Amino acid sequence: MSNKGKNIFGEDLSSKLVGDAGEYLVCAKLSRFGISAGLMKEGIANVDILATIDGTRTLSIQVKSSARYKNSAFVVKSKPKPSENLIFIFIEWKDENEPIYYIVQSKHISQIWKEKYINLSDISQFQGNWDLIINFFK
Repeated sequence: MSNKGKNIFGEDLSSKLVGDAGEYLVCAKLSRFGISAGLMKEGIANVDILATIDGTRTLSIQVKSSARYKNSAFVVKSKPKPSENLIFIFIEWKDENEPIYYIVQSKHISQIWKEKYINLSDISQFQGNWDLIINFFK
């Protein structure tokens, strides 16, 4: 049996669809806060979403999504450079359950990065940490 989540037809979810869905979920959530969020085209390294309120400050967001039943880590291929303007949002998205979001400053990710992955146990304390984004724009 696969460790991946399943679609409504019982087939393994494609990692591309899971990743795309995670990015759209984050954009929708940010919109609910009154933050404009735009998806970046492929080819922009380490940035999936740019967010702003009035254009004077911009936040870069990297989204990592997983629909695995037993998820203990997220793939992060390269060590991020710490930046006040870069955050990571990790999403656990399993079946019909509400997604679980972990919102983490890139500085912390840079410190805990293992070769090509981030352990879920190292970011669990950041579950639902939307204040990181909200405070950025205050």
